[in-house]
Amino acid sequence: MLPNLDLNDYDFEKLKSKNIFILQHPLGQDLKLSIGEFKEINRYKYVFFHLASTNEGSSGSPAFLSENGKLFGIHTGTIEKKNENVFYCLIPVFRALKLDLKFREEMFEKDNSTVIYSGEFKNNSKEGYGIIRIYDNSDKVMIYEGEWKNNKKHGKGVIYTQNHNIERIIYKGDFKNDKKEGEGLYLFQNGEYYIGEWSNDLKEGKGKLFYKNRTIKFEGIFHEDKYKKGKLIYKDGEYYEGPFKDGLCSGKGKIYYPNGSLKHDGYFDNDDCEGEGTHIYECGDIFRGIYEKGERKNGEVFSKENKRIYNGSFLNEKYDYGLLIGKDGESYFGHFKDNKKDGEGVEYKNEKIKYDGKFVDGKYEGEGKYIYENGDYYIGIFKNGMKNGFGKEFYENGELKYEGNFVNDKYEDNEEKNRKKNGLFFKEQWNIFNWK
Repeated sequence: MLPNLDLNDYDFEKLKSKNIFILQHPLGQDLKLSIGEFKEINRYKYVFFHLASTNEGSSGSPAFLSENGKLFGIHTGTIEKKNENVFYCLIPVFRALKLDLKFREEMFEKDNSTVIYSGEFKNNSKEGYGIIRIYDNSDKVMIYEGEWKNNKKHGKGVIYTQNHNIERIIYKGDFKNDKKEGEGLYLFQNGEYYIGEWSNDLKEGKGKLFYKNRTIKFEGIFHEDKYKKGKLIYKDGEYYEGPFKDGLCSGKGKIYYPNGSLKHDGYFDNDDCEGEGTHIYECGDIFRGIYEKGERKNGEVFSKENKRIYNGSFLNEKYDYGLLIGKDGESYFGHFKDNKKDGEGVEYKNEKIKYDGKFVDGKYEGEGKYIYENGDYYIGIFKNGMKNGFGKEFYENGELKYEGNFVNDKYEDNEEKNRKKNGLFFKEQWNIFNWK
């Protein structure tokens, strides 16, 4: 059995300037002696690092302090720290002796992998400090370094991989009964990482999730590895504040622009706007109404001056059927397609009907009635926004003014018999407003 040491007898800061020497039989060859500088000791005071070069196959060799020849540790392996190869040893400590602990190394096969444990035992179980390495058929080694209890990771520890002397930390923090429990840092394969509370191997409680560039992705409360309530920051800088369900935005919440101004205030379900909500566009326009699966269904649109622009239904996020209020007293009530007047509808000017009929692609098309500003009106066929085809013009009092064909808003001919009023003939042509 290896002797145990009382680490309280040593000033580790002073040891950094001292040398150690290692007696080794690499791969059973002749005895060799290597001397090197003591570098540092890990936070648990169970492992120290040094620069005494060792050869392959020298694991388990004793390490002694040069100044007094006392056994100080057992050579264990080599790692790369700050672009240089550093060797490390396990330390059998005196405080472990009080718990009847023993240091030893064991190796066994598990799931087609070779497992090597170097550390402390109590009653033939891993207990105290130890390092376990799992070697598979690749060059990568999975390593846990930390505290144990009853053959399980328990206490402070770190899980990391080693591949050609390059280390990558996976988790660093608290364990309980072989699972992450307490506080810890976890690094994901995509470069994102989490710092916060854990329970039963899952993110649980307060925590922060970071993007690869170290900016915050989420800050708040986790439940069973998923967001529960907090602030989710998107890559474009916009962010959501509110509750979550199964990791998705659900419930009453708000979305903000990157500059902190409000973008959306309302209800969410499965990351979509759902139910009542208010949306403020970058141009300043505002929508207030009902959402279904992230799309507007019914509501009102206001300008940034709080003047109503539209009131009605939506289809695929575009106007469907409702009232559109334009400038200079103009408005329209009817059907839309791709945000253009399309189908049956009525145009108004200063709350008086201007046109009643059919539209296609925002223009008069087909049968319709157009009322001029002086009260006269036309009933007939429109094409491409103009009178084209057969139609009739009437005076305000209903008396027939013209009956015949029109071409691009003009009479097709000058047949005087079709242009009568009180025995007089009129030669003027009528051009009507081309509504777009």
